[in-house]
Amino acid sequence: MNKAGTALSRGRKPQQDPQPPSARVRVPRGVVRFVAAVVVVASIIGAGGFIVLSQESTAEAQRSAEEIARVQGLGIVQPALTDALLQGDPAALSSIDRVVRARVLDARTVRVKIWDSSGRIAYSDEPRLIGHTYALGLDEQAALRSSQVDSDVSDLSRPENQFERPFGQLLEVYLPLQTPSGTRVLFETYQEFASVQAQQARMMLEFGPVLVVGLLLLLVLEVPLAWSMARRLETAGVEREALLTRAVEASEMERRKIASDLHDGVVQRLVGTGMSLGAAARSAEHNGTGGTNSQTANVLQKSASELREAVRELRTLIVKIAPTGLTGETLPDALTDLVEPLRASGIEADVRFADCRLDPAEAKLMFRVAQEALRNVTRHSNAKHVQVTVATLATGRTLTVSDDGRGFEPEALAASRREGHVGLTLLKSLAQDGGAQLRVDSSPEHGTLVEMKLP
Repeated sequence: MNKAGTALSRGRKPQQDPQPPSARVRVPRGVVRFVAAVVVVASIIGAGGFIVLSQESTAEAQRSAEEIARVQGLGIVQPALTDALLQGDPAALSSIDRVVRARVLDARTVRVKIWDSSGRIAYSDEPRLIGHTYALGLDEQAALRSSQVDSDVSDLSRPENQFERPFGQLLEVYLPLQTPSGTRVLFETYQEFASVQAQQARMMLEFGPVLVVGLLLLLVLEVPLAWSMARRLETAGVEREALLTRAVEASEMERRKIASDLHDGVVQRLVGTGMSLGAAARSAEHNGTGGTNSQTANVLQKSASELREAVRELRTLIVKIAPTGLTGETLPDALTDLVEPLRASGIEADVRFADCRLDPAEAKLMFRVAQEALRNVTRHSNAKHVQVTVATLATGRTLTVSDDGRGFEPEALAASRREGHVGLTLLKSLAQDGGAQLRVDSSPEHGTLVEMKLP
């Protein structure tokens, strides 16, 4: 204790200015996570957009196929229809066949069928189907009753489609037509699905790049904004930490001045007064054999003893106020002085110090961490036993402060920081700046462990 205390009056080197915040700014990993999230969201939006675009382009291709069938049916086939066709008249069949082959069948439309309401095929460009009756599906029946065009992928497993199987996947388009007498028939064309897919591909090529460019533009705009915001937040955090550090350093300088004034002024005078009282007590005891002189000697001796105890406590307080001049040799005495108030309050305190080489800055950091941890023990833990250990392990030099108090939830440390209480949180930051690691481990009713590791 005295070694640490006497160092207060020595000259000290000026504190170096902390590293500029801008030099320490590092864009946090949160930006990387944000960028990754943006990429994932953009990918999901892009995939969803392409799915919707694919579905819409398919629907648009089907609408185009239906419009072609409508033009073919109403504009080409219906004017050539006759009631004789429904009776199977060869001339009527030959006439409609010429029209279909000349003006309807092409590379896209590969089959034409005309059904009557009973399901009989009155005409087809495939002669083997003419005159055969098949059950009309629900869609065909609905189309025959309505005036709407409908389409669907052809089911080539059905018997009426046996001659279309060589063409591969086809799209059926059907719409109702009328003969001159008003009889309704169902006009059906089979279009190659490849043409639908080709149109779908053209639409994808037209609109897909727009979607991709839009998403890339979003990514290009968002990432720099996120980067800039993150740098500003990081800079603000570093500046706040620097301000806190400067505040702590200013507070330490003020405490050193106060401690130095106490040590060089009040303590020295009290020590001198105590020595004078002790000499006066011995003189009174030597010159007197009883009575007033003995009582005076007893009073002087008691006063000198109490004054020495007060000086001892004042020196302990000075060390607590300003632990300047700490080294690996003086740290054990300083830690012992730290735990004395706990012992006085009924808490069992144990200090264990193994052979550990520390420079003054490291010793000071260990003292500050131990001081803050013991202060929390006194204020909050309601502990019965505290142990302070300094040791050299395979992983480095370690300070641990453990207690058997009531502990706390891990979230409490973060909450205290949000409320403006720096405490161990600031010490953790300072430990990291000094190349050390500070860990606080606690749980309700299982005590608290504060551990700092120096490499």
